[in-house]
Amino acid sequence: MSNNKPLISVIIPAYNVEKYLRRCLDSLMQQTYGFENLEITFIDDLSTDNTYPILKMYSEQYKNISVLKLNRKGMAGGARNAGIAVARCKYLAFVDADDYLHPQYFSIMMDKMKEGSFDCVECGMQVFSEWIPSHNNLDNVSSDAWNCEENIGERKHLILTNTPPKVAPWAKLYRTDFILQNNIRFLENVFYEDNHFSQISKLLEKKHCNVNANLYFYYKSNNVSITSSSEFEKLKDFITVWDAIEEEVKLRGLEKICTECNNEYNITNLFNCYFIPMLYFSENQISEMQYFVNYVKQNHSEALDNPYLKQQCNPDFVRIINYLFE
Repeated sequence: MSNNKPLISVIIPAYNVEKYLRRCLDSLMQQTYGFENLEITFIDDLSTDNTYPILKMYSEQYKNISVLKLNRKGMAGGARNAGIAVARCKYLAFVDADDYLHPQYFSIMMDKMKEGSFDCVECGMQVFSEWIPSHNNLDNVSSDAWNCEENIGERKHLILTNTPPKVAPWAKLYRTDFILQNNIRFLENVFYEDNHFSQISKLLEKKHCNVNANLYFYYKSNNVSITSSSEFEKLKDFITVWDAIEEEVKLRGLEKICTECNNEYNITNLFNCYFIPMLYFSENQISEMQYFVNYVKQNHSEALDNPYLKQQCNPDFVRIINYLFE
């Protein structure tokens, strides 16, 4: 404890982000909750630039900053798991090293957490591309609380929200014992591992709070398009993640919850692991698109009868879903 405030473990994976580290650290130092109330762990995932030396310098300057260097490549999932393994505080948050936090991020999130002892408190996010995002001081921020253990309708609503950007581990404050006692971990050595972590978390959460304010700023410098075979191989990890979700549901005995929330569970998996990767392809990348179409038809044909499909009017969504009916 410091200033009678609970400490928060802040886990930050870092890979070749030397140019953004100071900005990220500045946003942590400017927290109205108190920089001294944060135990920050940077995990270097074998960076090839000056990321690690810079982080070592920070750890020598600030007693509440520690640095881990992975001895094998684990990607973002492996780095975050290493951070979870050393988290000692009552609460836990994930931040990406090139992102930025509103100065009131932890103050508002902790105020909401204390109101209901939630498993997770989540806030909105905003994309920025300038060096420092603009923001205003916030007062009387509202929130919505969902009791998923007692109300299946609220569980369904929570699962339905589990689409980008809310699948990301950042913009959330967790009770550390919720993560540890449920042994929730990230998939390692795959891309899009956050889809798995967030879906399993939302199936297990009993109480969830959504803060109605954009407190997390996500840095995006440019748009990505898929033009090479290596990028296509990367997108295939969406399928790996979908399979891993299905396997973990069985291992954890979560079939009952998934049956009760069948339409919501299936539509979010379809959206996150089929619709999202399909957006990256151009119309002439027929074989790449067919790979995902075939997977859904062969492994998740029940998704084609999902009533939520009929409620969608987004032209891109309709176009991509129609491939499944050809």
